Amino acid sequence: MFEQYRDKTRILVLGSALQSLILHILNFHGKEVDIVSQAPADPSNNDFAIMVTDDLDLATVFRPNLALLTINVPSGHAVPVLKRIVAGGVLIYPENSEDLLHSLDGIPNYFRKVPYSATTCVQEGKSAIWETDWGRLPLPFADPQVTEHLEGIKLLCQQLGMMEEPFYEALMNFNAAEKTIP
Repeated sequence: MFEQYRDKTRILVLGSALQSLILHILNFHGKEVDIVSQAPADPSNNDFAIMVTDDLDLATVFRPNLALLTINVPSGHAVPVLKRIVAGGVLIYPENSEDLLHSLDGIPNYFRKVPYSATTCVQEGKSAIWETDWGRLPLPFADPQVTEHLEGIKLLCQQLGMMEEPFYEALMNFNAAEKTIP
């Protein structure tokens, strides 16, 4: 699988609940991506290849440049995935992942480790309000599996060249019922 996407920025997201939102944000700003699955795909001219999964075994066959971990991975289980992050890559992970921090001790290749804190949102009806440095941001969804990791998604998007204002704009235009997967 690595050979097929060798010349692309490979992004791994461990946490399938975030797939629609991440793809929406990238598509909203014209960042076309190849969606990686176990089935071979036709080559494209896109700069990015993204794999979103909860399956650690599947994640180990992908050598990501960027990895966003959002699922709680038991100590030691993340090591095979972390060993596959390319040297010079970036790992974005929840700062409260004590087990993950212990797993990082034995990883020989160098990559940046960027922790993020859980996003705090206030529920208002069927939506949520995110208190940001820019002010109160009303979100068109309130799924706690997604809202908890908005800081991590924002950091991932920043690694792809998307700053806060465009990120927030795409976020506010997300329709959770809309399918963004081809």
